[in-house]
Amino acid sequence: MKSSRTGLRRPLEFSSNLGALESKCFEIKCPEDSGSIFYNYNGFYSIVLMALVDAKYIFLWIDVGYETYDAELFNSCELKQRLDSEPLGVSLPEPMSSDDEDILYFFVGDETFAMTT
Repeated sequence: MKSSRTGLRRPLEFSSNLGALESKCFEIKCPEDSGSIFYNYNGFYSIVLMALVDAKYIFLWIDVGYETYDAELFNSCELKQRLDSEPLGVSLPEPMSSDDEDILYFFVGDETFAMTT
């Protein structure tokens, strides 16, 4: 994660951001014998692609799932489990260049992804 952390330092002076998390729902034909597992709340069959990218749009992690809501996919994915249980392997928080207080590392995302520490 160090390369993603330093990647945002130059263009934004924002080195605490480890990446951006986003998801996209893709409409599909109903797979054979799948029942309603791929049917979503919008009334069509779909799969969801969720991705974490760094400042240069390089994929750091992806997941594909059929969960109805993006939050369900995130809460059941490997990335969430690892974030909850393992250290990220990044250096200790450090202050921004214009401040003397340490800023915790974080990912940016939309309202789908709850803020946690």
